Amino acid sequence: MAASTFSPGHVLAKRYQIQELIGVGTTAEVYIAEDLSLHRTIVAKVLLPELAAHNDVRNEFRDHIVRGATLSHPSIAKIFDGGQDSGAYFMITEYLPGGSLAELIGEGQVLSMADAAKIGQDIASALDYLAREGFVLGSLTPAKLLFDQAGNIRIADVALAGLADNYRHDFTLNQVRYLSPEQAQGLPATEKSDVYALALIIFEALTGEHAFPGNSAEQVLRDRITSPIPARGELGTLDMVLAQATVPDPAMRVDASQLEQRLSGIVETIPSYSEIPADSSGDPFDWGFEDEVEEEQSFEEVAPTPFKVRELPERGAAIGFNPDAVQISGGRRARDVVNTRDFQEVNDEQEPIVKARPVPRRPMIDSDLVSASRPRGSRRGLVLASIVIVVLLIAGGGMFVAGMFSSSSTVPSLVGKSMTDASSLAAKAGITLTVSSHAHSTSVPVNDIISQTPASGTSSKSVNVVVSDGPLMTTIPAGLKGLDCVGATAKLARVGVVATCPATQHVASATVAVGRVAEVLYNSTVNPVSVPSGAHVILALSSGKGTGTTTTTTVAGPAVPNFVGMSPAQVNALSASSGYYYHTVGVHAGTKGWTRVLSQSPAAGSPLKKHSTITLNVN
Repeated sequence: MAASTFSPGHVLAKRYQIQELIGVGTTAEVYIAEDLSLHRTIVAKVLLPELAAHNDVRNEFRDHIVRGATLSHPSIAKIFDGGQDSGAYFMITEYLPGGSLAELIGEGQVLSMADAAKIGQDIASALDYLAREGFVLGSLTPAKLLFDQAGNIRIADVALAGLADNYRHDFTLNQVRYLSPEQAQGLPATEKSDVYALALIIFEALTGEHAFPGNSAEQVLRDRITSPIPARGELGTLDMVLAQATVPDPAMRVDASQLEQRLSGIVETIPSYSEIPADSSGDPFDWGFEDEVEEEQSFEEVAPTPFKVRELPERGAAIGFNPDAVQISGGRRARDVVNTRDFQEVNDEQEPIVKARPVPRRPMIDSDLVSASRPRGSRRGLVLASIVIVVLLIAGGGMFVAGMFSSSSTVPSLVGKSMTDASSLAAKAGITLTVSSHAHSTSVPVNDIISQTPASGTSSKSVNVVVSDGPLMTTIPAGLKGLDCVGATAKLARVGVVATCPATQHVASATVAVGRVAEVLYNSTVNPVSVPSGAHVILALSSGKGTGTTTTTTVAGPAVPNFVGMSPAQVNALSASSGYYYHTVGVHAGTKGWTRVLSQSPAAGSPLKKHSTITLNVN
């Protein structure tokens, strides 16, 4: 491992004293530290130097800290502070000593259905909250689900989500295990992508096995696009819930709120989960950040017994990752806090008092008295009423034949609409909407309608539509890095991808020989997992260590982010973090009625001065 930025004893911002380095993830160095002002153990996460070198990453990191500090949810870890010290950018987060779900599963333990349902409910509630606040994780894994001292689960690393995406050089097998089908096809993550990842995590926690246990990243991604989640007996009543949360089509997948409701129904029928154990060995652990932490920072610990309360370590490395600047209070060490979550006290011994509501009695009526008192003219009235009813029925039948009571309606225009919007329009028009087929399209976004039969304006009781599956995706073959241009181009051509090696496109690399392929670029994505079939990619060659005169597209200064496919909340969040303004055009432009970005100008990856305005075509 490379030398760490700070040594034990260093005091960040004259307040946080570094004690030890726990490990290094893909975005940050992680330290156990002491808050000298409040006398408590905290965690300091320092942005990796290679990422801090980019102005856009630094700005986004600061923005994430500020936005993350406003989050308040019992299942989201807190961020206390952030700043800069000696040229390094850091964030201060709460210390969570209970370990990660990944560590628990890695020891060969599996959760009971009660434990898994309760944990899933808590995390689904947090995901729903994050979605409403405009946060999309896109990289939820068991390593980012941590337990506090009382055994309550928290989502960590919310503020780091997506921070290094544009500068990621490759993906490990563990990183792609929890990606959704839409992410596997190269589409941006949405809040439903996080729901899919959570369902895979619950499956793994219950069975001890991955839902898609491939031996390569390519196989894992390919399997989840074409195969449903396996049925297993251990899932019990969670079987159907997880199936609904892993539907490949995100439009048909439940959202976080719906998943929480379904899991809460199961939780109510089974006992609540017991306390998650802390470790009793006293040794520090490598808990709470990405799986790719280098092996030499790992620590050995005594394997915990499932769900038995054990003594807490003096210094653990389970860490949280979320700020909350308004909640710095108490001055206690984290290990002295029993439970920071607030619950309403309920006296279970006292039965609720329910007052009886008076029900009016129905008077008892003698049927003989009613018959005897009926006027003679009533029978004649009944005969006349019957004649009128028959006449009306005959007239109604004639009008029905004439088409006056026809159930047909005018078919609305559905082409280009999302399935959600199309279903709503069809329901309002009283028309049955049927998906007749799916087709790949390079111009129509996934889950939007390509064509309809009959055409709009036609009178009909039903309409059939063809739904877009997005572009046909091709997995980028492994092993391109290090090849020469000819070999890499030929390898990509065999899978239908066109590649070129521009003379002006080089990147500095300490690991790839000069003149060999160092990166694959597609639009604004570096080293994509998959691209549309027939796509044109650029192969950036290595210029050696620190000798490059030109850089890759993502490093060459400001570049327009990709807004296509995003919801209003996601657009607002990305606009704020990227420093670009936007205005909308299209059917619902300028209103709160639009739901998704169909296209943008200029295109993603184009160079554009910060604070410029981007045009978004919305529906």
